[in-house]
Amino acid sequence: MIEFVLIVSLMGDFGPEQKYVASFGNCQLAEIYYDSNYRGKDTYNGYRCIRKDLLSEMEKLKLGV
Repeated sequence: MIEFVLIVSLMGDFGPEQKYVASFGNCQLAEIYYDSNYRGKDTYNGYRCIRKDLLSEMEKLKLGV
């Protein structure tokens, strides 16, 4: 099974950061989760959903995936 990860963009004092949120079976589920928990909040500036196997090892380490 292919796994997708939801990564949200945070707007902080030191510029934009990214945060791993969770893994999902598809990006549609990830979008529903983002809409329910993050959309419209001041500190979050969007998201991306990507197949977990396409993340580089450096990105995985940085995000804690």
